[in-house]
Amino acid sequence: MPNISVKVAGAFKEAKQIFVKKDSAWKAAKKVYIKNSGVWKQALPESGTQTYPVAGTYSFTVPNGVYNISVPLLAAGGGGGGGENSSGDSFRGGSGGAGGYYRNQTISVTPGDILTIIVGAGGGSGSATFGGSTYCAGTSGSRNGGAGGLSSINRGGTSLLSATGGGGGTGAANNFNSAGGTAGSPNGVAGTSGGTDFNNYVPVAGATNGTGYGSGGQSNGFNPQACPGLGGTGYISLSW
Repeated sequence: MPNISVKVAGAFKEAKQIFVKKDSAWKAAKKVYIKNSGVWKQALPESGTQTYPVAGTYSFTVPNGVYNISVPLLAAGGGGGGGENSSGDSFRGGSGGAGGYYRNQTISVTPGDILTIIVGAGGGSGSATFGGSTYCAGTSGSRNGGAGGLSSINRGGTSLLSATGGGGGTGAANNFNSAGGTAGSPNGVAGTSGGTDFNNYVPVAGATNGTGYGSGGQSNGFNPQACPGLGGTGYISLSW
C-alpha cells in the first residue's frame, strides 16, 4: 500500500492526516488516493483487520489516518459445576453461563493511540466426587465452576468497550441442589440448574449466546459419568 510523506525541516515524515480546503474551510480528507504506475490506489487510511481469538492481554497501535475502528467483542463463558454421589444418591452441578458480547460497534480513536486489548479466558471446571472419591478434579479449585473473564478494549485508564464473562455453575452437594451460572453482560445467557431431582442424570449443556464464542461449560453427569466442562474463550476483532 503506498504512503504519503511530507517534508518537514528538511526531513520526510509520513502524513497521519490530510486536509483539503473546501468552501474556504479546511476539512480532513476521509480518503486519499494516489496514482501509482497508472493505477489509482488508496494511500490513506490503509484498511486492515486484527483478530484476537486467544485469551490474553495485547497491545495495538492505531494506524495513521484511522479515526474509527469497527469491533465485535465477546467475553468468556463460565465453567460447569460439579456434583456429588454419596449414600447412594447423585446430585448434579449447574452449567456455566455464556459471556456477554457486542457486535458491530464503532469506537473513536486517534492515529498513534495505543489500545490495550484484553480477551477473557474461559472459567475453570468444578470438581465432582463419587462415593467419597474425586473423579473429576476440575480446574476451578472447588466444586463450583469458575467465572469467565471479561473482554475489553482500553485506552490508558479509559475503557472504550467492555463485556463481562458468564458465571460458573454452582456445585451440588448431598441434598443441596445447584444453580446455573449467571449471564454475562450484555446479551449473555444464564446456565441451567442441575435440577430438583437426582440420580442417573446426563450432563447439563452449557449456555450459548449464539456467537460461537464464550459458551458456558457443561455440568457433570452420572449416567454416563462425565466431568464438568471449561468455559469458552472470548474473542475480539478490530477492522478499519
